[in-house]
Amino acid sequence: MVSTNRPARTLRSSRVFRRFRLASCLAVLGLLTTPPGVIAGAPPATKAGEASPAAEAPASGEIAPRPSRTARIVLMALGTHKSYRIEGDHQVDVVIVSPERREKAVLKMARAAYPDAKVFAYLNTMDVMLLRSPERPAFWKEHEDWFLHDADGERIRVRVKHYSGPMSRYGMNVAKAGWQEYLGRRAAELLGMGYDGVQLDNVETDCSYKLRNVGRWISALPVEMTPEIWYRAEAEMLARIRKMATEAGYADREIIFNHIRAGEPQRSLEYLAQVDGANSENWLSMKADPRGTWGWAGRMNLARQAAAGGKRINLLAQAALFSPEEALFTFSSYLLASGGDKTAFWYGKAYRAEEMRWFWFYDVDLGAASGPMHPEGNDGVFRRDFDKGAVLVNPETEPRTVDTGGTFLDDAFEPVQRVT
Repeated sequence: MVSTNRPARTLRSSRVFRRFRLASCLAVLGLLTTPPGVIAGAPPATKAGEASPAAEAPASGEIAPRPSRTARIVLMALGTHKSYRIEGDHQVDVVIVSPERREKAVLKMARAAYPDAKVFAYLNTMDVMLLRSPERPAFWKEHEDWFLHDADGERIRVRVKHYSGPMSRYGMNVAKAGWQEYLGRRAAELLGMGYDGVQLDNVETDCSYKLRNVGRWISALPVEMTPEIWYRAEAEMLARIRKMATEAGYADREIIFNHIRAGEPQRSLEYLAQVDGANSENWLSMKADPRGTWGWAGRMNLARQAAAGGKRINLLAQAALFSPEEALFTFSSYLLASGGDKTAFWYGKAYRAEEMRWFWFYDVDLGAASGPMHPEGNDGVFRRDFDKGAVLVNPETEPRTVDTGGTFLDDAFEPVQRVT
């Protein structure tokens, strides 16, 4: 699935292969022309040596058929959108949207774009922008104790370099039971409107209220909050919101949060135990070191642990290079870590539907995983086998040559038994 002619600056490599018996090579290639296709996003082959026709795009206004594929793709579409359809009208499995004050209209638009997808509503738990709040100003004055304050009694502002004046965002005291209950009621309201789940944002495993962040992230240190209080309160808040959603009749809907981090694996898993899933934001890029807590190994370990627990995990790979090579490296790593239908992948630079690029290998159908990932030899390469193929990832900075243990088709549909 990836070319062997990698640019000199590429630091990592990954391979996804399709297994076949050499005698049935043409028959397997022929399956590419049969919808839904073995690789729905690849140009279909016809006869050996003959040019492939271009894939027929859906007519304007039509929704592309959902392909049979191994991966699950999540679309983060935060902010205001005129449409949630991505380029090429590909179908995603999970959509996370910002309802703001248009909750029902936003849900309707997301459902129209992706009828089969689960739609999650974004809900910020850390701070409030009064200008965009669904509540009246008098409401917030009645609950001044929910806000964080500095030594002079002024409300703490967060993200101070980006939000000021009428657009200021004010930090909330997540340890306050009243604030937690407000969030629980708000989550239940959104679920009652028909959302499949709620994504709670800014649930921090590394508390921002530290001296080093004053002036660049927060306006001052809050007198009510310490990192120790924060971590305990975050877990309590997640548990309370999940409990309130269940009591409201939505036990079958999902509460997830943003986000778990490799740097704080234990705290991430403690938070995760309270709800149904989480995002891993900035999960992986080609700049990640191979080893270490923050390296490829640490990020993979946390993703695999979270997925193995049956939780919904959205692995959000923020692009460092924004290249097909990086997309394939992060996507192949996702396939190594995936726990199945509840593990989804996203790659890109901005959480905007119109800027989400679709790579053809997202639609590859490798079937189900036949086991977990494992080392392939002693050179740092990792492998995972699937019913219809295999995935190999080399997170090291140096190239490695690997015997595939059989004959496979690579991304150019050429038979290979050894790869570098």
